[in-house]
Amino acid sequence: MRHVLQWNFGASYSPYANFSTGIFSQDGDFIGYSPFDIAAYRPADSREQLNMNWSSTNNFEAKIKDRNSAKLTYNKVKLIDSWKKSLSYNWLADSLNLSNLNMSAFTTIAKNITLNYSSTYSFYDRDTNGREINQFMVKTRNQLMRMEGTNLALGFRFQSKNKQEPARADKELTPEEQELIDKNKSEMVDFSIPWNLTLNYNLRFAKNFDRDTQMDTLAIKQAFTFTGDITLFKYWKVSFNSGYDMSHPRYQTLQFSDFGLRDFTTTNLGLHWDLHCWEFSASYVPFGQRKSYMVQLNIKSALLQDLKIQRRGNLGDQGYLY
Repeated sequence: MRHVLQWNFGASYSPYANFSTGIFSQDGDFIGYSPFDIAAYRPADSREQLNMNWSSTNNFEAKIKDRNSAKLTYNKVKLIDSWKKSLSYNWLADSLNLSNLNMSAFTTIAKNITLNYSSTYSFYDRDTNGREINQFMVKTRNQLMRMEGTNLALGFRFQSKNKQEPARADKELTPEEQELIDKNKSEMVDFSIPWNLTLNYNLRFAKNFDRDTQMDTLAIKQAFTFTGDITLFKYWKVSFNSGYDMSHPRYQTLQFSDFGLRDFTTTNLGLHWDLHCWEFSASYVPFGQRKSYMVQLNIKSALLQDLKIQRRGNLGDQGYLY
């Protein structure tokens, strides 16, 4: 078995600070306000930060003897393509300096089956209202950390054979580039493949604090999604993306669901037309809060990516921002 471990250390500084009015502490003391409050998009935390960051990546491979070969040869088999961990410590925070531990893993099974995993863990305990307090779990409950959420996604990809042999690459891809391609195969446009279909099963575990029992309750959500595309003509490709939410009503609220409980997820239909130096794309969401359309004509060149004609419209809930 072959194991590759990569460690990364770094530091980052964010000078964003609270200024004059608008934010108060839990005790009612005035803190200030953030200039990002009036923006449509703002960072989750606009306080001044000086973070010490750590991350690591593991790759696991195994060599299996080839029984069909007359000579002694071994085939390399990937067990885990990538297992990432990240953590940071904010030196300027007055409490809760340690961030959550984020972990994610990705691997490919038999080339057409993908398995994705991600989870988040907190090192701090909670008070009677479920808010984090500046006390480590290892001191209060003899536990190193507690899980806040875990996601598992199992994907199956089916596709027809290539019409032509792929062009030889000018250079070999880095492991990071290959991982990005493997994770987003369903979103890439390849006219040499007449059709492809990807089926995904998504499972999420989340911990919600129950004030009555003063304990975490486990919420389970699951969904089945599918995506794919079909090449109609030489340079025309139609794509589709939809799914079905199978979560039990006990574990889901209408606030986070487009069509209520146990119903279809956001459905998207797309069209891509290769015009040599130009490309035309269109997408349409036929129903739900996100019912909308978008058409775009742009130049392929990355140097002129801002040169484009685009038209979009919201046909669903006018108060819904996306």
